[in-house]
Amino acid sequence: MMIKNIALILLIAPGLYAMEAQPKPPEVTELKPASKEDLERIRKEELRKIRKTSKALAKKFFLQLKDDGKLPDNCKLNITIGPDSHDIIMRWGYQELADHVHDLRTERKDSVGQSNYCTAPGEGITFDPKDVKKGDVVFLRGLDEDENGQPTGIHEYFEKVHPKIKHPYVIITAGERKDRMIDEYLPYLNEKNVIRWFGIHASPGIVNHQKFTALPLGIWPSDKKYDEKLKIWRVAEHYASREKLRAIFEDHRESTKKKWLLYLNAGDFNDERKMVRELFKDKEFCFTVPIGDGRPFKTKYIKDLAMSCFVLDVHGYGEDNFRGPEAALAGAIVLRTLSALLELYKGLPFYVIKDKSEWKNLTAKRLVEIYKEFMKIEYNYDKLFMEYWKALVNESRFS
Repeated sequence: MMIKNIALILLIAPGLYAMEAQPKPPEVTELKPASKEDLERIRKEELRKIRKTSKALAKKFFLQLKDDGKLPDNCKLNITIGPDSHDIIMRWGYQELADHVHDLRTERKDSVGQSNYCTAPGEGITFDPKDVKKGDVVFLRGLDEDENGQPTGIHEYFEKVHPKIKHPYVIITAGERKDRMIDEYLPYLNEKNVIRWFGIHASPGIVNHQKFTALPLGIWPSDKKYDEKLKIWRVAEHYASREKLRAIFEDHRESTKKKWLLYLNAGDFNDERKMVRELFKDKEFCFTVPIGDGRPFKTKYIKDLAMSCFVLDVHGYGEDNFRGPEAALAGAIVLRTLSALLELYKGLPFYVIKDKSEWKNLTAKRLVEIYKEFMKIEYNYDKLFMEYWKALVNESRFS
């Protein structure tokens, strides 16, 4: 009996030893969802890789163009700027030209998160209509967009405020897409006391009216910010630093070398933009910035433009874009979609795409041909500065 028990123990023991010798299984830890910060970091890293690859291809292609003698070493445009041109055009500069302000917007952002670039709350309406003198300038903005995407608020101004103004005056309307000049405003241009109306994003019907002058949208104006410590609204950063901005544009325009033929940095929120992006995003001669990859304006974005021979400027929310003036100021040729405002940019390096089918003909060879032709022309940039428009506004006050 003892012998059987011993034998049984000997048979079982190796199994028991093996069970004891096996390592413990790892503890199962519950996976936590990635934080917003982690997801944003991953997203930015992916965008950085895409941008880096596209930039490397575009630079390699451009160097080959120069090695083959298809582009000169110093491929700069011939640009002149008058001695009196100092302040770059932007929304806040236009408001500074006015004697009175009527800006109904108080919300910093609209319903889709876009900036309203609005006058500080409490400062939007600065005058009594009865105080407007002959030749005064009113900076006029509406409220928002209705359910059909049409600007609102201007009609109300002409119903309730304008009739109380007893003397002829000038109007300036500027800001962004909700300030576009639409055909419904035509009757107001015929009002006796409206001397002239300067405005952005003008429709074909408005732009040719004898009492209307189209304004360029200008560069991205940045927004006002509230100083919690001092309890005041700060002047918009780009307007406050406009002298520095001018110097940055000038420095890059004159000293930054071209490194790629074509630059694409735009969203795809309409059909033409989607088509153009699909057409060029994988071209080896095009440096494509991924959608959502915000480039710091002063330190990265302006330099990107300056290193580009051409910058794509496709029709966006309105008849005009920020991109065009920004690219021109950086020394690039602007590839601009046909619009009612092209006369506004006459004399500046804008190449007009007259038909959507023409985008497909913009091969690297064709772009080089266009660039060589544009290098032979002298461009006067005074239209891109506030002093040019200030003179026109002042001239119209008593015309």
